[in-house]
Amino acid sequence: MSSILVNLISDQMVPIVLGAIHYKPSQMIYVRSQKPEYQQNVSRINRYLERYFLFDYREVIVDPFSIEDNINKLQQVIPQSDNVYINITGGTKLMAIAAFKVAQDRSIPSFYVDTANKRCIQFGTSEPDFPIGRLMVKDYIELIGAGILNEKTDYFRDEHRLAKLCSIVIQNQDKWDTFSSYIHESARQYPSSTLRFEVPLTITSKQNGHPITPDILFMRQLLQAGLLKYVNISQNKLIFEYCDQQAKNMLFTRGEWLEYYVFQTLNKLDLCDDVCAGVNIVWDKSSMDSGQLVHNELDILATRSSVLYGISCKSGKEKKEISQFLNEVEQYTRKLGGIFYKTALVVTRPLQPAQLERARQMNVRVLLAGRDEQRFIQELSEWMKK
Repeated sequence: MSSILVNLISDQMVPIVLGAIHYKPSQMIYVRSQKPEYQQNVSRINRYLERYFLFDYREVIVDPFSIEDNINKLQQVIPQSDNVYINITGGTKLMAIAAFKVAQDRSIPSFYVDTANKRCIQFGTSEPDFPIGRLMVKDYIELIGAGILNEKTDYFRDEHRLAKLCSIVIQNQDKWDTFSSYIHESARQYPSSTLRFEVPLTITSKQNGHPITPDILFMRQLLQAGLLKYVNISQNKLIFEYCDQQAKNMLFTRGEWLEYYVFQTLNKLDLCDDVCAGVNIVWDKSSMDSGQLVHNELDILATRSSVLYGISCKSGKEKKEISQFLNEVEQYTRKLGGIFYKTALVVTRPLQPAQLERARQMNVRVLLAGRDEQRFIQELSEWMKK
């Protein structure tokens, strides 16, 4: 049986999509202001929903701050039918009030998408509230017209040596920081065309002039983990060789172990509908073939009950540019999730009080990993559930 769904368009597209997927109407009526971005949102919603069901649509332009204009136009556009529903989630407050009043006056069922409680609240009907659908990470990306350039999700699932590296590093973070600095300086000062390096046991950093000497026992752990192929000291020189190019890449990417650790922890908690890692997002999908790409990477993206979670992972010693990381994870996740998002910054060293206050002001949760695993898991779980 054909049905009609009335929607109030604003910056938030997720409530419209969730309601439409539930009802699968044969006609969508979009009530919006004249703002060009809202016309674009209608196009994006249509493009996304066309994958799920067939429908016609029409747009109604209203004054978003005139309750009379909204009521009059809704009365005109909504036909007399037993199969009309109104989604009052969206628009301005006056648009929502007008839509609710028309629904009451005409005995039309309406509903509100309550993501906090994972349900759609129904009004004007004896039907019970229904649970909201589940959107995956790629749904959020596609909904705003973006695309994925590349991601690490499959790599994190398939590369078993990452688990071994993570286990080693989380118990030896200071030794890892020293080793990481050492191999980067080795590559800069003593470049090699192969995977084998023969360099002084102690190297002076070009950046700060400090001597760097790696812990040999730590390197032997990497040897046992299948990341290094050879480690030996001869005449005050260190000779070491990476197992393969992939192993070298793993060891050169300083913070990848932390991204992997958070990714695996989220999967083990089994709280999320979807978890993706190292997602490199192209904000305009139509530009992907042009070569002129504007893209940014988010370390971890996850969904739970159609709320998007963005997590930035920063390992190592205190970083002066911590505000940059806070800004990036908040800005990029908000761009994808609208109001349906939460953000966190996972670090391996405690932040300064001023940095914690900055994070609090931006509503970015700071989680400390690698010191007390059980506490980290508990705090991550509580943050996801809240």
